[in-house]
Amino acid sequence: MSVTRVSADLPFRLTRYGRAIAQRIPGHTVRGDDAAWLIAARDARLRRLPSIKTADVVIGMGSSFGYHIQNRGRRLFRITYEDMTVAQSNFPSCPAKDRWINRQRRLYSDADLCCASTPWVADSINADYCIPRSKIVVAGLGANIWCEPRLKDWTTPNILWVGVEWERKGGDILLEAFTRARLPNATLNLVGRHPHIDLPGVQGHGIVRDEKRLRSFFEEATLFALPSRFDPSPIVFLEAASAGTPCIGTETAGLAYNVGPSGVVVPPGDVAALIAALTEMTVPEVAARYSEAALAHARRHSWEAVAGRIMDAVEDRWHTQ
Repeated sequence: MSVTRVSADLPFRLTRYGRAIAQRIPGHTVRGDDAAWLIAARDARLRRLPSIKTADVVIGMGSSFGYHIQNRGRRLFRITYEDMTVAQSNFPSCPAKDRWINRQRRLYSDADLCCASTPWVADSINADYCIPRSKIVVAGLGANIWCEPRLKDWTTPNILWVGVEWERKGGDILLEAFTRARLPNATLNLVGRHPHIDLPGVQGHGIVRDEKRLRSFFEEATLFALPSRFDPSPIVFLEAASAGTPCIGTETAGLAYNVGPSGVVVPPGDVAALIAALTEMTVPEVAARYSEAALAHARRHSWEAVAGRIMDAVEDRWHTQ
């Protein structure tokens, strides 16, 4: 089996021009990329790619356009793969969003298989789009940064936050909880986009683009905390788990599935619950137990494992159609 990555991305100037036109027409677009002519152009570009004409299986990462592909005389197995449906998004309700949802419904209906990153997405594909469960599989996600577990000093809690949207990713909530929890010998490292912070035990590192350095943050941490207000399916929990680092997340969207047995989740915005979780997860015996579970969880959610689940589902449906 050979795998080829293809892209239907349009030239930047064409995309910018199409967005600008769509956004000048009231009710015509949600965010610009969903403009009808851009979707048609991406479809046309994809159909012209030589590798598509010889493919047996096409996996569409997301459903921003239609993948209306037909290979003459050959069967083409079409798969969608989502970490959030439009129906689940926080885009305001409007005619353009309704059109996008209807387009997505047709795509799911035409596809041979609908893959979801989490059960949360699978439930939406079934309930909001009326796609039968037999055609939906929870494939999961994989870590983009794979870490090496290190020996950790659980008696000196080293808490890590990584994110680019400070408020949506709950950085302010974590900072308040950390300050109020008064954990002995604990430090908090912030990586990504965050405000300037001058508090005891807290160190901000800003955006870290060097993968080796970013990996070291996960490997040296004794606890990863990302108390997001809303987060569809953050891979970062799997990256932390690959380092054997326990995790704290929130009960929002598909986040709990990615945390899995590697940690705990609390209600979003609940500072008291987060303080309790920080206190519990920095007990050395508790942290060590979650660390072992995190490593096993990460192995089940590598990209190789995801590919295996998708191909198993393809085999099952291929022989039943």
